[in-house]
Parts: sequence; C-alpha cells; structure tokens
Amino acid sequence: MAKTLTYSDAWESHVQVENISLSVVINVPKATDSDRDIPVSTMHTHIYHELFACGKGSITITTDDRTLHLDAGDIAIVPIGKRHYLNENTMHADYEVIGFLCTPTGSQPHSILYKALCPLLNSTQVPIYRSQPALYSQIQKITADHDHMTTPDCRPALQTLMILLDIIHMQPDTDEPEPANTFILPPHASDIQRLNVLEQLIAHNYMQPVRIDDFAEKLHISIRQLARIVEKRYGKTLHRIIMDKRLESAENLLLYSDLTVEKIAISVGFQSKASFYREFSRKHRMTPVQFRELVPKVPS
Repeated sequence: MAKTLTYSDAWESHVQVENISLSVVINVPKATDSDRDIPVSTMHTHIYHELFACGKGSITITTDDRTLHLDAGDIAIVPIGKRHYLNENTMHADYEVIGFLCTPTGSQPHSILYKALCPLLNSTQVPIYRSQPALYSQIQKITADHDHMTTPDCRPALQTLMILLDIIHMQPDTDEPEPANTFILPPHASDIQRLNVLEQLIAHNYMQPVRIDDFAEKLHISIRQLARIVEKRYGKTLHRIIMDKRLESAENLLLYSDLTVEKIAISVGFQSKASFYREFSRKHRMTPVQFRELVPKVPS
C-alpha cells in the first residue's frame, strides 16, 4: 500500500520545562486505497522542525542541496525553513514523522536545557543519525499512542523532548556537502546567483538577530551593491524582506498553534512583544490577538 502524510492543522501536544516551550504535531503516514494513488511531492517548508524516522525499507528526502536516503533505523531532522520533500514512491517503507517547535521562555531564555538543545535547533543542514532502532521504536510509540488519544495532552511533547535529549549526544552522519549558507560564490558570480544564496541565508537566519553587512560579506559584495540588487529584484529593502518573512511565520503560528503572542514574537525573531505588535498592526490593521480571533483557519 502506498502512504501519504496526513497533516494536523493544530499543535496537538505542548509542554513547558525549565525555560523552554516545546510544541509537537504528529504527522501520521496513512495507507491510501490504491497502490497507484501515490501522491506527488513538491518542495515546501515548515514553521517547525520535522523529525523523520524510518522503520522498514527506505525513504528519500530531497532538499535544495542534497538527496538524503534513510534506511531502517535511520533518523533525520529537517530544520525550520529548509525546503524539502519526501519521496514516497517506496512501496513498502514504514516511517514516522513528528513536527516540533522549541522556543525559549521567561526572563532567562538561555537556560541550561535550551543551551543543550541549541546546536540541534540552530542547525541549517539536515543531520542524519544512522542505525537507531531503539529511537525509532520510541518515535513509533508516540505516533501509535496518538491514534488512540481523544484529547491532546503533554505526553507526546515530553516523550519528544526526551528523544531530542538523546539525539544531542549522538554524532550525525558526516557525509554532507558544503552547507548552503557557507556556499562559496564563484569569482564573477551573477546577481541571480547571489540572490539564490541570499534567499537561503534569509530562510535559515530570519529567526535570529541579523545584520545587513553580514549578508553582504557572505555574498562578497558591498552593502550598497546588495541594496541595489535586492531593490531591483524585490522592489523593497532587505530589512523589509526579513520583516515580512518573520510576519509570515508569525501568522501561521497564530492560526495553527496555541503559543502565546509573546512566545511567537520571540520564536520568529522579534526582540520584544512591543516591536512585534507594531509591525504586525502596521501590516494587518489589527493586533495579533485580533488576527487569531477573526481570521479563519484554512484546512491543510
């Protein structure tokens, strides 16, 4: 039987531990009615990390810069904003998928727990952890228990957190290409090549404090030249592009998560709740709270 992913439209489990907030959504592979009805996958991104675990057979995840093959027992984590798609043409593969979003909370965002998770959460590549059948069994149990839950509770989030804490002590597969965000442009790169790299840099870094001169340095051009090619291509400033990306992610979180407005503001890169309110209200002519109450959710 062919499989397709059934995506939930809401966070189904949430827990706050120490100074972090972890939300989990379960994406359950379901068998279709016909082996011929294999879905066509397209490149997409998420506003959360996606954990893929292969239990039997093999699956393939394709990103902009590489193709990843997962065999039985292999685990992969696709970062926030990473363009990818799952090749589901393998007929007899068993796999599980869990989406998770981890954000700092409170007045001490750099807690011991959050610091421990940071290398995993801030990765821009897709780490693969080979031959982890015990981890796969734990992940499979989360999705299996999810099928029998009538109301959301914190157990999937707690179980996912324990799995992530196990993963951070493992060494990922090191057979990786040069990361896209450190891609070395040719000596006479075109503006199109620079813009392609710039879009990847934005997708990987918009949640963090960014400086325009850092982008210019990575593209090996001056700030003035960067401003010129961005204005010509997009008709707006780089600062505005980054701000729009943050607002777009915030809109999705407001509609499809139970995170507070303050947590959303921090997770998408705003330095304060006030600056988030100001930018959001300028775009939508309403506050984030009003947006969450008034704008209908679109079925996924």
